[in-house]
Amino acid sequence: MPDHVAKLAIVDLPRPRAYSVVVLAVVGVLCASVVAVNVVVNPRAEFPSTAVPPLVFYNLQRKLDAYQALETPVSDLVLGTSRAGYVSGLPGRENETFNFAIVGSPPEDWRDLYRFFKREQGPPTNLVLVVDQNSFTDLFAPRIADSIEAEAILGVPPVLSDQVSLALRTLSVPYVLDTLNSLKFRFVTGYPQAAPPKAFPDFARSDLMEHYRAGRFSPAEASPTIDQQFERAFGPGSVHVPSRADALRSLLEEAVADGVVVDVVLPPIQPVALADLESRFPGFLEQTKNVRDALIAFCPSITVIDATGGEAVGIDPALFYNQTHLTKEGADQLMQAVAAGRADACAPATS
Repeated sequence: MPDHVAKLAIVDLPRPRAYSVVVLAVVGVLCASVVAVNVVVNPRAEFPSTAVPPLVFYNLQRKLDAYQALETPVSDLVLGTSRAGYVSGLPGRENETFNFAIVGSPPEDWRDLYRFFKREQGPPTNLVLVVDQNSFTDLFAPRIADSIEAEAILGVPPVLSDQVSLALRTLSVPYVLDTLNSLKFRFVTGYPQAAPPKAFPDFARSDLMEHYRAGRFSPAEASPTIDQQFERAFGPGSVHVPSRADALRSLLEEAVADGVVVDVVLPPIQPVALADLESRFPGFLEQTKNVRDALIAFCPSITVIDATGGEAVGIDPALFYNQTHLTKEGADQLMQAVAAGRADACAPATS
């Protein structure tokens, strides 16, 4: 090559400018920070309390510890939120049942926990699925499908597309604030080592329990935490999330295809609280109908017990520890109703 051509080529090569280097460095730091944050913490909040995001993972980890400590495999599975917390299984099958209900979990998480269980030991014989009336709203954020940390807990390799989607969601003010809270719990104050009632002093107050048992209850005594959930799930600002319905349908389709006997329960609400809920939040009836219709579409392949009112399935109104959560005795009554097929929405109407 002639010397003048070589010199011209060298002279004409673009030289990086200082600001380009700075921009690339900033982008690199941001990308590294996003990856680091989502590997170290899971900054997703859904309750009106900073205690819950780590509490959800604490609950998930404890359930996994208990599952892995089982000496013999179980055949039945319970899925749902904290409203299924005391459900021990169908009558006579309690010792063959594992309760994988996770506080604050939406349908996406139930589906992923079902698949985890199936991957570990095959499909369950019986599935009891407790489906909250607010399951299709944005009250709860997915914890497993949208979290690298949860995937790591379950031993599921994260999918690149999920990681990209998760990273994009970090570019919001609420996510940044949740991240700071999660970092605080991880590195400063530590995770709360407590069950949900202790994490929320109002969640299961002893005096409120006594009022329920004595048949005395008024909305003024209600758990503020639950009342805030009502406002968010059924109030004017509530958001219907179609992907929640898709996740629930996906779970039911898979379980039915696996030959699982599926009992789905719309859990009861304390009668006085239910009347108050219906009068204050017209959206409650609409959301409940959306969930119920999605379930009934699977009849007769599944059983759907609509226990929303409680009385239809014989639940003692005193056996609640707040507006929406049953005591152990109440959960046992609910399972007896399921076994008896009371209030089965799939049963033919009788004249």
